[in-house]
Amino acid sequence: MSNSLIEQAADINTHPDILRDLALKSIELVRVVVKNPSAPPDVLDALSGYEHDPEIQRNVTANPNTPVEVLITLGADFPSELINNPVFPLLLLENPRLFQELPFEVIESILLLDDVPLYYLVMAASRDNSKILNIIANHPLAPFHALSQIASNPTRLEEAYIAAQHVNYTSEITLGWDEEIWRLAVANNPNASAETLHKLAFHPNHDVLIAVTKHENTTVETLLTLSRKRKKGYSNIRAHAMKALIQKDLKKAGTVLAEFVSTDEPTSPRFILLLHPIAPPEFLAKHANSICWIERYAVAQNPSTPAHVLTRLTTDANRLVRAVALERLQTL
Repeated sequence: MSNSLIEQAADINTHPDILRDLALKSIELVRVVVKNPSAPPDVLDALSGYEHDPEIQRNVTANPNTPVEVLITLGADFPSELINNPVFPLLLLENPRLFQELPFEVIESILLLDDVPLYYLVMAASRDNSKILNIIANHPLAPFHALSQIASNPTRLEEAYIAAQHVNYTSEITLGWDEEIWRLAVANNPNASAETLHKLAFHPNHDVLIAVTKHENTTVETLLTLSRKRKKGYSNIRAHAMKALIQKDLKKAGTVLAEFVSTDEPTSPRFILLLHPIAPPEFLAKHANSICWIERYAVAQNPSTPAHVLTRLTTDANRLVRAVALERLQTL
């Protein structure tokens, strides 16, 4: 085999059409072509089953140009190449559910890797499959978060028992903290009911409260309760609750934000809210009478400001406020 042909097959600057031709010459060249990141996706697809050659299939799985469907097909046999393919983390970013949706054989192969990244154990813990959950529960490096998901699964009692005995799970449980650990497990359980989550919203443990704010079954009512906690040290809880509330109910999120920035003196947070479309109309109407012209200007700019408030601002003492209010009225 000519060294020049091998070098050409390995060169990322080689034209795709030439790579196609080289792949027709010999199996040795095929093995080199499929490692080339410039190899066209259709070529990699066509060569993925070439003589069932393991080296070719391994290199196809590692190539970032390989079509997603081919990667998943080969992933069960070459899990290390799959998860180390530069494109695989990007696919997970595009579709956060992709890992859970992979065929059982692919997930199993990944979890059985000696050096499997721990976050894959966490992602797989939400898959309701006995064999997968058993692999995680028996994995010596299984992280607590993955184990707690399994331990709180009411439909998988055997796997839950194994996970609860894991050294990485039991080591997290210290005297006096048993209840908190179980409450956290419940709050992280995807099957937790809205009623249960609302009860947990009154628990003092911050990890439990944050888990409640992130749960898809948490109601707007519960998020309102958490977003209004004014105790010292609860700012992080309020921030998480507000983020979730904004996604579920913009109007009520605006009401809560208005409550927090309602002070006697103008503040930067209040000015920002006065500019934001989620600001409640009554909040905008109130601050249309602000002693600070920049706040009145913000009200005039806000697309949620009612027409009667804008009308009043067209006679404001400040010419900039008047001009903006008049311009906004003309767009209604």
